Amino acid sequence: MVVTEYFSRARLNALTERTLTTEEALRARLQTVRTRGWAAVDQELEIGRRSVAAPIRDASGVVVAALSLSCGTAARSMDQIIEECMPPLRQTADQITAALGGGRYAPRPASGKPRSLRPAKGRASP
Repeated sequence: MVVTEYFSRARLNALTERTLTTEEALRARLQTVRTRGWAAVDQELEIGRRSVAAPIRDASGVVVAALSLSCGTAARSMDQIIEECMPPLRQTADQITAALGGGRYAPRPASGKPRSLRPAKGRASP
């Protein structure tokens, strides 16, 4: 597993006092991101910056890039970024994914395998 290999070699150094610095905390965050389908950080990389990101997938459903937005803490609250900025960011990431031949992104099921919202060939949409 790529994540396990990463943790066997990585040092989780704090960039700010909010940076996740334990494997347990980072694994929990990764699970949250997989479940909801997008990521958010609040001053974890830089004090005074908040960011959200949405995945861009290729035709096989593999994440190949991410589209992100960052702003200062004085400009918007985390709630505002999530409520106002995340929907159009995800929509744009979905459009790029579609241009790459991928289906619209759907959060991963408990199995952890990516899934597409596109119907299988020869099957109607639900």
